Amino acid sequence: MQMKSEKFLYGVLVFLLIFQFEYASAHGFGAKADLPIPAYLYWFGGGAAVVVSFIVISLFVGKSNKINDDYRRYDILKSSWVRKLWKNKILLYLIKIPPVGLLFLSVATGLFGSQFPDLNFTPTFVWVIWWVGFSVLHVLVGNIWALVNPWKTLFEIVGLGRWNGIFEYPKRLGTWPAFALFFLFVWIELIFPASANPQSLAMVIRGYSIIALLGMYLFGKNIWLRYGEPFSVFFRFLSMMAPTEVRVKDMTLCEACKLDCSRNEGLCINCYECAAKASEIELNLRPFAIGLLQERRISFDQAAFIILMLSSVSFDGLIRTLAWYNFIGLDPFAGSERLAVLQVNTLGLFGVFLFFVGIYYAFVYLVKLFSGYKGSPKGLALTFVLSLLPIAMVYQFAHYSTYLLINGQQIIILLSDPFGYGWDIFGTKNYTVFRSLDFLAVWNYQVLLIVMGHMLAVYIAHKIALGVLGSHKTVIKSQYPIMILMVIYTIVGLWLLSTPSLG
Repeated sequence: MQMKSEKFLYGVLVFLLIFQFEYASAHGFGAKADLPIPAYLYWFGGGAAVVVSFIVISLFVGKSNKINDDYRRYDILKSSWVRKLWKNKILLYLIKIPPVGLLFLSVATGLFGSQFPDLNFTPTFVWVIWWVGFSVLHVLVGNIWALVNPWKTLFEIVGLGRWNGIFEYPKRLGTWPAFALFFLFVWIELIFPASANPQSLAMVIRGYSIIALLGMYLFGKNIWLRYGEPFSVFFRFLSMMAPTEVRVKDMTLCEACKLDCSRNEGLCINCYECAAKASEIELNLRPFAIGLLQERRISFDQAAFIILMLSSVSFDGLIRTLAWYNFIGLDPFAGSERLAVLQVNTLGLFGVFLFFVGIYYAFVYLVKLFSGYKGSPKGLALTFVLSLLPIAMVYQFAHYSTYLLINGQQIIILLSDPFGYGWDIFGTKNYTVFRSLDFLAVWNYQVLLIVMGHMLAVYIAHKIALGVLGSHKTVIKSQYPIMILMVIYTIVGLWLLSTPSLG
């Protein structure tokens, strides 16, 4: 009975979370001034919902954490026609080549097309279709980037697919190169004044292309993609929540794998280096977010990357509020203060990241005190950090979804006229962008999305604690600080959505 209750609860959480992706709210939607009840009732109501979920999860979630193979999955490669499609090399290249063309098109249109962002293919494709759209796809479908990464495809096209590099990658670096490049990417997205300028964006793409190809040449394709390529790391983390997995059954391949894929208690899941060498693999459908419970050894650099994912999207919401500029005492519209705004926001981005690290580690230390855990606080922090990913995910989607739904329609026009020269290649130049959204429906949906994401995070943290701490009673005690942290995140997230913004 307890197992059925747990599955029912998990199913409800996942269904409600997935259901919301089609409607979640916006990037810069504007001031939230016409709510039917005071905004603070939403904040504390959301926090209360997280508390209730903690109580329900504590009562009904089972007392063990057997998740390695203890979940339902279905291998879709058992279907003969799916297996034929999977092994069809022509189809594979038909999937992998178009992203390379889009990469070149983005550089060409940025450099040589109209410099009005709304008339140029590059800004809309990069910031809306690729960055926001691909994030959604990786949660709903799986690690598509591992298949369509254009820099990886280019490297393979020139005959270097099996190139092992010139130098041995220093393992002590971990994913810090990816962290540094991702921080730079976030800075360009959120703070760099010319992030929407087509020519500037094209030059960034061109410069990053050199870094990506050089990294693969120096250290080998698979090594650089695992440790140095920020988007491979980012999308890999997001795809841990996806309802699909690639599983290699022959564990002898993992013994020679340079990516340490066999370290998770004898599982080789979503290691594409091993999958490429294996004669037989499984392509499984699995429960949503179960991948967050499979990763057993997160390193400090990976934990820092996850916290950066969460802190950066939170900072994006913060710097759009009037409260932020009142706090720093600057006018974002005053030309004379733009340099100061740039400097303060740069420090703010790094400062908010450090603040999130500090808050997270402080609450993990409380977990140690409440539970009587004998290990180090650092080890406990690395164990629980994956429970932050659902929060980063829902912040990303709540913040950007109507940005994708509304601004994303512009790509229909731009496909016919990518350079802004007045062309009409596909007859879509006169497409009318639909911009009408029910503000209250969007707001209510944002609230539900964020609350459900935090509920899922509470569930994941509880399951992780069961595997680490063992005793159910100890687990309940240990989760009080985590529950408080999730409530704080919920209230802050809803405040960021409801407070007046620059639009």
